[in-house]
Amino acid sequence: MVDNLFDWMGYHEIPHFFRYAIIGAIPFYPLWACFFIYCCVHNDEYEDEEEESQFKERAKKAHQRTLKRL
Repeated sequence: MVDNLFDWMGYHEIPHFFRYAIIGAIPFYPLWACFFIYCCVHNDEYEDEEEESQFKERAKKAHQRTLKRL
């Protein structure tokens, strides 16, 4: 079934090992997505308090400029 699927999509050159590796990895994609969100995106810690305050000030000014244009 996997071979027919890849052949139907036109991927005749992909070796069988890679075909089965792609299909076999599909059940783990949600786990990898959760890992990425937990470790890479959802990081509430700031390394430098001064840098955090400067960023918030710049974001506030940019937001005020956006509101002024609207």
